Amino acid sequence: MKIAAENANSFGADHLQESVPSDGPACGAITRAGFIGHIDTCVRHLAALLVAGGGEPANTQRVAAAESARVQLWRWLHAGNAALDDGTPINFALFDTALQRVGERLPRRGLPGQENLMRAAWLLAELTHAHTLAETLPMGSPDRRR
Repeated sequence: MKIAAENANSFGADHLQESVPSDGPACGAITRAGFIGHIDTCVRHLAALLVAGGGEPANTQRVAAAESARVQLWRWLHAGNAALDDGTPINFALFDTALQRVGERLPRRGLPGQENLMRAAWLLAELTHAHTLAETLPMGSPDRRR
């Protein structure tokens, strides 16, 4: 199942391929903080979207933020030659380690969908490790995503 129908077509991978830079040399360096920031942004917004996934329309800004971060992470990880500005290769070991520590970086309370942070991290891991870039976020009702 996809994000609320009115938002799904607007923020699919096709749209983002045009609007999200590939972060090659012309796009500037990828910092460790930037890489981790993409993970945290995606998890935070996915957690909130999991709450809205029960049939309510998703917040368009949340969808855009989560999609943009998710697509960029997938691109960096599947490019095979991306590296942080300090030379550290961007690979699944780096991603998995950063994702495992997301709970240490995000606030412990006050975020929309706070109760879904670990489920959102799991979903991001599943989508990012996939060999094919998912067209859109597969958001269903919270009961279906368990």
